Amino acid sequence: MSHASTHSEPNLNKQSSIGLFEKLDEQQQRVRALYWFGSLFTLIIGAIAISVGSYGVDFSLPMKLLSNVFQTEAPAQSETGILFIGQELRLPRVVMTMIVGAVLSMCGAAMQGLFRNPMADPSLLGISGGAAVAAAAVIVFGGGIFTTWVGAAYVLPSAAFAGSLLSMLMIVRMGYRKGYLSIVTLLLAGIAMNALASTGLGYLSFIADDSSLRLITYWTMGSFGGASWQVVMALLPFCLLSTILIYRQREALNLLLMGESEARYLGINVKRVKNTLLLAVALGVGASVSATGMIAFVGLVVPHLVRKLVGPDYRTLLPGSALIGAILLTASDIVSRLIVAPAELPIGIVTSAIGAPFFLFLLLKRGSVQDAA
Repeated sequence: MSHASTHSEPNLNKQSSIGLFEKLDEQQQRVRALYWFGSLFTLIIGAIAISVGSYGVDFSLPMKLLSNVFQTEAPAQSETGILFIGQELRLPRVVMTMIVGAVLSMCGAAMQGLFRNPMADPSLLGISGGAAVAAAAVIVFGGGIFTTWVGAAYVLPSAAFAGSLLSMLMIVRMGYRKGYLSIVTLLLAGIAMNALASTGLGYLSFIADDSSLRLITYWTMGSFGGASWQVVMALLPFCLLSTILIYRQREALNLLLMGESEARYLGINVKRVKNTLLLAVALGVGASVSATGMIAFVGLVVPHLVRKLVGPDYRTLLPGSALIGAILLTASDIVSRLIVAPAELPIGIVTSAIGAPFFLFLLLKRGSVQDAA
């Protein structure tokens, strides 16, 4: 009997090791597939986004733009207009949708890891609302600052960052109960913050003049209609810093999945990690809201999709979320331009149409799990 067991134990260990390596190999294949197909589809969706618009559809435009970069002679007179539309209107819009989609998705993934809750999202917790109120206040009370100051392009991102950071600090402060971050209280605080933001936006809309009112309406529904290379360059440093700060905390986020006590035991400075992530999320969300207005549910949906594909490891979840987020928001922008053409549907309506049912599904699934427990 003992002789048989001595032979069976190594066989069991060998089989379990083989199974583990097979799972790891399958995981690596999924990650590679995500990166390869995601990168390819990013190029495809970007080319489609450049080709379509209110000025008509021209699927040869991406190649015309590419050849125009390398040719030494001036383009033909007949192509000057379409090249201008591609270079100055559509291309910066595509770049901005990809930047904002990547940043919002990474911010959503970071918040879900920080709070260890799948329903954490900048728009649900009132962070986007706080950024929008601060940006709207600058629009209403800024006076002639946008035409008189050379650094005016950075005023709105800075104000929106301050508003998102302040709202996030207030929400997290209200979410703590006896040293423990209550997710239920956090979500309720987010609902209250969204209500306050709606009140603030309503008041600012009431006292604003006609031009400011149009801009505030633009913030509340979200749009890429104001995309330009100047806006892209103003947005880029804020978003780049946000993504770098979040990605540097990938190992800490993996350890936080086990709990704060376990992460602290393994040598993670939990307080510093929290402060860094909160700052990075506020920075990314504030800059995005200042450039495009309030775009909901991107940070909720995308991390879930990527988690289903490649697992919860933040070393792959964060870059995967950035990639899929860029694709999703660019595709949503294409829909917003085509669905009521030649007019343009606010992109916040499109993302809410995708995200709201998804959020309800998460609530129902979470409720059924708790009932079963």
